[in-house]
Amino acid sequence: MSDLYETDPHAWAMSQADALRGIARSHPRLGLDFPHLIEELDGMAGSDRRRVESLAEAIVQHLLLLEHSPAKDPRRHWQSEVVDFRDALRRVLTGTLEAHLTERMDAVYDAARGVTRRKMRLYGEQAAAERLPAARPYTLEQVLDPDWWPPEP
Repeated sequence: MSDLYETDPHAWAMSQADALRGIARSHPRLGLDFPHLIEELDGMAGSDRRRVESLAEAIVQHLLLLEHSPAKDPRRHWQSEVVDFRDALRRVLTGTLEAHLTERMDAVYDAARGVTRRKMRLYGEQAAAERLPAARPYTLEQVLDPDWWPPEP
């Protein structure tokens, strides 16, 4: 179990919460605060999932801007942000979290697209905002790949 803690803290937290649920059912009088211990472990796992989704969403937002925004000046900043977000995501991404993110990429894209559309409209880029693809155009591999960039508009 300590190896799992070192290699995949998210999977460790989920397995420990499940183990505590079993112990709580079979030994409810051990004097441990099972409900709160389980809640804390579930919270740790949920926080990890939200963090990887948030980083992936930020990357997708910037990739959409790079590919679809006609603006020229902020491009280097957007690229720099993508580099930082990709690095942060790779540092926290474990096998379990990557599997979770794979399942959630359509939802991540939908959220990123909505935010990007609102931002583009704020800057008078209504036509470009309307052309953002409805279906997810990027794979998780592209989102994570430090050398992959979308085509410029």
